[in-house]
Amino acid sequence: MYIHKSHSKKDIIAILNSLNVFPDTKKSKREIIEELSELIPVLEYNATIPHLTALKDTFKQPSLKKRVSVEKKAIIMTKAKKIIKFYEIHYLLTDDLYKTAEEVNEDAIFIHHYGDIPTVRRALRFYNLFNKKIGHVNPIISLDIMHQLREKKKIKDLNNPQFSLSRGNFKVEFN
Repeated sequence: MYIHKSHSKKDIIAILNSLNVFPDTKKSKREIIEELSELIPVLEYNATIPHLTALKDTFKQPSLKKRVSVEKKAIIMTKAKKIIKFYEIHYLLTDDLYKTAEEVNEDAIFIHHYGDIPTVRRALRFYNLFNKKIGHVNPIISLDIMHQLREKKKIKDLNNPQFSLSRGNFKVEFN
């Protein structure tokens, strides 16, 4: 089976773990790939990867995870923080941050590829609230981060207080 070179050993293991197959993490990436043909019959497919063809397509495509160097991450974080600051000053176009809406749009488009970084997701959420935005920009998020975000949302929704209405006569005593 062909696996795109951008998938790391951790990516491959994470995909296989989501299909309830747990390869030995001490093995090298090459050994795991060679062992993959033996693991295919025991895979338990799920909603994200419903069948073998989808798994092959996932491995053929480049990894959605963007691994960035320290220098590039510093540039991305600076641009994201600039957009957040632009939101905090109520989208005022000034000489300090941004002079035009096009500059804001350029920064948003530049950082949207790195949606696995929480600051980027926050900055783009604020950018999309900007009434003079040129276009709606959504972050590109890898599957495992998207799964983690869904799980966090489920847990958060469970903890929300819910309203309940009870009718009848009640006696309340204070000591």
